[in-house]
Amino acid sequence: MLSLNSEKILSEDINVSQTDRYNMSSNLTLSEKVMKMEERLEKEFEDYFDREISEVSKAGDDIAQKLLEISKKII
Repeated sequence: MLSLNSEKILSEDINVSQTDRYNMSSNLTLSEKVMKMEERLEKEFEDYFDREISEVSKAGDDIAQKLLEISKKII
């Protein structure tokens, strides 16, 4: 279970519909199963953070700068 100092909690115990449970164990290809999992995780992220995942992005330079800051703290 993961708590991020809020009332909301992320855990492995998520609500999966009966249809999704069937689809996860049916004859779907591995690619289809991965896509279903990705869709479910995206929805979980959006529900938890109350924002669209497509709105959460950083430019490559911003990511590089943050990684540089983190690496200096570790050393």
